[in-house]
This record gives sequence, C-alpha cells and structure tokens, in this order.
Amino acid sequence: METRNGWGIYFAGPDIFEVDARERLGRLQALATAHGLQGLVPVDEAGDDERAANAARICLANLALLRQADAVVANLRPFRGLEPDSGTVFEVGFAVAR
Repeated sequence: METRNGWGIYFAGPDIFEVDARERLGRLQALATAHGLQGLVPVDEAGDDERAANAARICLANLALLRQADAVVANLRPFRGLEPDSGTVFEVGFAVAR
C-alpha cells in the first residue's frame, strides 16, 4: 500500500517516552521525507496521569497508523529493564501479523 508521499514508515520504540520525544520523532520524520518516504510516528500526547484514561484511544490511533505503514522501523533496545518496551513489541507483532 503506497502512501501519498512515498512509502509509509512507522517508527516504533520507547522514544515516545523521552523528554525530547517530539524532536527525536521530528528528526526521524525529516529523514524519511528526505528519502521520499512518509514518516509515521506513534501517538501519545497524554501525560502520565492521563495515559491510562486514554490508552484505548492511543492504541486505536497507533493501530490505524500501523495499517497505513508499508514498513516498520523498531527501536528494540532494553527499556526500563532488560527487555524492549512492551508496546513496541506489540507493534512489531501487529506489523508481522499484517
């Protein structure tokens, strides 16, 4: 499935939780654009207190982005322990199943 600006690349990873998340994801989007691709980044605008209340909305929004993606680039580095971020692992599994 080709998107308007080339192939859609979904950037999965715990980077969304970093203080400079917007800047990090913005750089990835700019890099994708420079190569004729559309950078798709996870949605997570909620603060820590709101995250649980908005979890279903965030999940549905990210699944919609994953359905638009032609590929996924995932940061699977250890996060908050010895394993990758569980949300990122879910996104990779969803993409593989698709």
